[in-house]
This record gives sequence, C-alpha cells and structure tokens, in this order.
Amino acid sequence: MQKTIKIIKEKIEKIIDAENIVVVYHYDIDGCASASSLWRIMQKNHKECTFIPAERGFEQIVMNQIKEQNPTKIVLLDYVPSEEFLDFLKNYDCEIIDHHQHEERLETVSYFTSSDLGESAALSYFMAKTAEEFGLKDMEWLAYLGSFWDRCMESTEFYKKGVYQEKVEELLPFNLVVSMTQTKGSKQIFEVMNTSTELGEALEKVKALEAYSRARELFDEELRGIQFSKKSYSDLNLDIYWVKTRFKHIRIYVDYITFSKDGSFVFVLDETTRFKFSFRTTIGVDISKIVHSLSEEFKEFRGGGHKYACGGLLLNDNAEELLDRFVSLYREAHKQLDLETDKNEHQ
Repeated sequence: MQKTIKIIKEKIEKIIDAENIVVVYHYDIDGCASASSLWRIMQKNHKECTFIPAERGFEQIVMNQIKEQNPTKIVLLDYVPSEEFLDFLKNYDCEIIDHHQHEERLETVSYFTSSDLGESAALSYFMAKTAEEFGLKDMEWLAYLGSFWDRCMESTEFYKKGVYQEKVEELLPFNLVVSMTQTKGSKQIFEVMNTSTELGEALEKVKALEAYSRARELFDEELRGIQFSKKSYSDLNLDIYWVKTRFKHIRIYVDYITFSKDGSFVFVLDETTRFKFSFRTTIGVDISKIVHSLSEEFKEFRGGGHKYACGGLLLNDNAEELLDRFVSLYREAHKQLDLETDKNEHQ
C-alpha cells in the first residue's frame, strides 16, 4: 500500500507544478471520491483545476470540453480511455492514475495503475491516503465510500464479513444518483463530497437532491418490473443472470443484487446488436484475469476491471459460447482457490 501511495504522491507533486490543469474522472462513486481527494489537495496548494466526469461511449463530449479549456496538463483518474480518446490524449501532457488491470496500450502516455503492484484496493482509497500525506484530515470516509461501491473493501481495514449486505441500503443514495443520471449526477455527487467533512453529512445532502428523489422513484419502478432467468452452479457458488427486461440502468441493479449476498455473479443484458456483461465476486476468485482471457480469445469481446468487479461488451451473438468459456475458466480458478485454502488451513 505504501509504495502505491508514495508513487501517487510523487505524481501529484508534479501535477501541482503545472498550469491550466484538467482532471477527467470516471463518473462512478470511486471516480468521484478519487477526484474529491485530488480537489482537496489542489485547494490546499492554491491550484485551480477543471474537473470533468467521463462515461464510456460519450468521450467525444469530454474531448470537446478539453479543447475548450486548452490545458497544458490532463489527469485521468479511475478511467481507462478508448483507443480514440487515447489518440486524442497523446497530443497533451497526460497523466493516468488508475487501479484497473494493466493495459499496455496506455503506456503511450504517462500511466500508473496500482494493480501492477498487486494492489486490489479502490483508487479512492489510495487517493484519500495520499491526501493525508499532504496534511489533509478527515479523509477516511471518502476512502470508505469509494471502496464500498467499487467492491474493493476486502483489501482494506474497512472490511468485515457482511459489510456489503449491512450497508447497501444506507449507502444506496450515492450510487442511485450517479447510476441513474450518469455524468450529470456525478457532478452533483462530486460537489457534495467537496463540501462535506463526514459520511453522514454527505448522505443527508444527497438525499436532499432533486436528482435523488427522481432516481429513487425510477429505480423502484424498474426494480419491480425486472425479469430475468438464472442458471446456478452450486458447486462453484456462481449465478448467471440473463436479464430479459430492457433495463436501462443495469449497473445499479447488478450492484444492488450482488451486494446483498455472497458468491460470484454474471449478468447478461441483451441489447439486440450487442450483449453487455457485468461480473462480480465476493469469494476471492480474480475475475479480472478471467475477463482478460476472454478479451484475448474472443475478438468481438471487450472487457476489463479489477479483481472483484468487471464489465464487458460483446459485439456479436456468441454470448452462450462466451459464457461457457467463462464457466470453464472460472471453474479452474475456483479449483485453484480451493487448493490454496486447503493448503493454508493445513499449515
């Protein structure tokens, strides 16, 4: 952990020296919390920055916003850019700070991911700890919130058995706002984080947002209407859900379901011309390695993420074949996990 924090601190020290800085962050809770930690660091050092939330599939909007700012420095937090966006970033002095699985193509710009050091914590965890190195206090709640919704608490001091099930309803308002309204809601959550000093205060501010009221109503309506088929592999503690409903906000639904139970889960959303996948686990199998293997074996599949949570997109109709291969790779990883557990228990 300390090596990652040291590297991020050194990178931020160089960023502080730049002028006209634009920070692009992933619109989810981990991205917002990471950006809020950097915002605090910049404020402490009397540096003004432009912060822009980004969502995959809408990067042209972000590129247009960057052009308007004409920055001398661009920082990406918790965000893996598309090939098109990456080509755009090569024209600038760009720094990527991330925690997802290493992608070699990003080495064309200055790129650091904590996964290279074997770390599986959320980026917001590292950013909050780095902010403390800059003398900032009361940062723990940001690390906690980002780690929770990125399902990365297992590698932190916050984790305890049942924490996801225990806290999912209480902390749901944060995720509802960003998941149901994307970058618009992300800006509001970012502002709430910047003006709050503890979790309870931030939660009350989120509940007071009009965006939350609308998101809650829409979520409850869609949740009542959701339909899916499920195939379970009890020996692997694995459930695969085929979502039949045209459920627009699949990510929040996936989080809500998987945070309420232990195991591994795959959600498949049929969008007619493509299939969207969400992969989640709580039992120690490294999902990111499996998804990376799928990306190499299936040319029309793109996927990635981190140890406990990944996403993917399949641009043909081979979903059944891909799932069969996933189960095969998962079975191998699960068997290896059982062997390591037995070995540890007998030492």
